[in-house]
Amino acid sequence: MSISKGLIFNGIWFYITWLSAVWGQNSFLPLIITLLLIHAFLQRNHPAEFILILIVASIGIEIDQFLSWTGFFVFNDSIWLPEWLLLLWCAFAATLRHSLSFLTKSPGLASIFGAIGGSSSYFAGVQLGAVEFGFSLTFSLAVLAIIWAILLPLFFKINDWLDRKIV
Repeated sequence: MSISKGLIFNGIWFYITWLSAVWGQNSFLPLIITLLLIHAFLQRNHPAEFILILIVASIGIEIDQFLSWTGFFVFNDSIWLPEWLLLLWCAFAATLRHSLSFLTKSPGLASIFGAIGGSSSYFAGVQLGAVEFGFSLTFSLAVLAIIWAILLPLFFKINDWLDRKIV
């Protein structure tokens, strides 16, 4: 698969995975897992990919779990993150070396993209009933924009570090 086709495929793959997770939630877990296994199969010869997914998903899950414990996120009256969101973090991490790779060398653009894309992703999740904000919409989106403006460039720094450490 050529680079451009691979990037397009990864973007479409993530969109389908995101929609399955946010719209279908835990009832779509088999599909979400299948989509992640397809990615794993396609990337089976790239160990840095799996390490990046593990690190990024762990960071994201910890941040979302903290936000849930503080009442910032509300998931069906539970303080624990739903399984679909755990898997969605893995899927998002799988875009960093592929469909989002154009942001690798531009921390400023990654920060802007993170602020807009990250907060709007959670806003869409609210609109689809996957999550509720425990605070006002404006405050919640502002906090998420700040978090994502920091996280996305950090994730690319982690990716760069892995590229230097793993051949």
